[in-house]
Amino acid sequence: MKFLKKTLAYIVPVALALGMSTSCTKFINIDPEDTLPSEAMDYSDVSYMYQPASGIYATARTQAAHWANAMMMNTRDGDVWSGRVDDQGTAVDFGRYFNYNNGFWALGNVWTTFYNIIRAANTALDELDKFDEYLAPGSDNAKLCNQYRGEVRTIRAWAYYQLVNNFGPIPILYDTYFTDFRRKKVESVYNYLIDELTWCKDNMSRVRPNQMPHVGAVTAFTAEMILAQVQMLKGNWAEVETLTQDIIDKGNFELFADYYNLFKIPGKVCNESLFEIQVTDYGTGSGKYTGIDQYFNFQGPSMTHVDGNIGFGGWNFVSYEYEFVEWCDARDETVRSETAILRANTTTRDGDRVQPNGNPASTQSWNGKAYLPYNQFTLPRMDYGANNNCRVLRYADVLLMNAEAKVRQGKNGDDPVNKVRARAKMPNLTGATVDQILDERRIELCNEWCSRYIDLCRTGKAAQVLGPKGWTEAKRYWPISQGHLDQAPELLEDPID
Repeated sequence: MKFLKKTLAYIVPVALALGMSTSCTKFINIDPEDTLPSEAMDYSDVSYMYQPASGIYATARTQAAHWANAMMMNTRDGDVWSGRVDDQGTAVDFGRYFNYNNGFWALGNVWTTFYNIIRAANTALDELDKFDEYLAPGSDNAKLCNQYRGEVRTIRAWAYYQLVNNFGPIPILYDTYFTDFRRKKVESVYNYLIDELTWCKDNMSRVRPNQMPHVGAVTAFTAEMILAQVQMLKGNWAEVETLTQDIIDKGNFELFADYYNLFKIPGKVCNESLFEIQVTDYGTGSGKYTGIDQYFNFQGPSMTHVDGNIGFGGWNFVSYEYEFVEWCDARDETVRSETAILRANTTTRDGDRVQPNGNPASTQSWNGKAYLPYNQFTLPRMDYGANNNCRVLRYADVLLMNAEAKVRQGKNGDDPVNKVRARAKMPNLTGATVDQILDERRIELCNEWCSRYIDLCRTGKAAQVLGPKGWTEAKRYWPISQGHLDQAPELLEDPID
């Protein structure tokens, strides 16, 4: 495979963020998210006001959902590994043995892609500020501009959340000039995110994303969920409970009843979704397609549709460790196991046969959350996962955070955790413990944005679970790639408040 060399995200010229063409003003489900404008806008014309915000969704789609990010971020929790030793073998060293090499291109890719989102967000906010001159304070249009600012700032905060969990102390880029590359301490990054997300939740629409005029746009509840995640990292359980309870009581969210189809076409932008990276094929089987490159292909095994023996599939990356599969089976998981785990030499309920590869039989299972059945393709388009969205934030996580927050404060968390278990056809828990809730998070959120790794680190369990594989507290965060250090030596300096 050939890979493009990436430059340091925050010293790429801003013109790059503004150099993409615009072609639509609607959001996904009709036309996909727009890009940042390439021509000077008439800032007195509020019909252009959404374009800067819309461009951030495009940036998230092209950057956050890069396949290498899934390879690096989802394979460091002891349950998932990269899936192949014959290609991108360094990823095995990172994820299975915690043997880091800061010359590995994919390490730099994670840093670059998320800072690309941040850089583009800063530019978009500058563009939105230029409308202020023409907006009457307190007017509907002024409130709408704040909604768009909130969308940009929420996605920017989510990008920082990914970076701080993977790299620890990181720079905060307050403007578009990118002159201060000194890293901030982890606690300072958390506090910055709390301020940002509090503003967002207070200035954005309090509806589900699928109720937004631009369907799928992030809302106050999206910001509130990320804020709860940050407060969970800080151990502020009363705050976590308050934030998640507000989403539960006021958000009108609900679990999508069919867990199997939650991650497939029927589940796109459903009532469970708080944030998805959206994709569309415009209802056509060829031609124009706004997707996320190889994100799904990368995670898929080779498959054959039984009816007609039609072959399709992916690259055979992102596999589950056998120990995780055994753990799921021992729990008598059926619904979540069927959905999350594609096992070699089995046929899905949709008639797609999972083909084995050259790995040992005990490791031949793949991420079923990236699987799209052949009968959901827009034929003749045959790319694995084409026209499917990448799920990022879900209501199930809100319920589990709420349950954990309550139990950690000596309260009963049975109701929220049992809602999640009921969908999975699992029996109710009585007097649920923290460890039981963490187990629910392990299976419910497996292979989703390194959730399991974050849980292991924040609970102090990483040493016990990952220590035998080579993990130490000193390896909690990845090193910064050598290429980025060469371009910004300030990154080597001690982090500051």
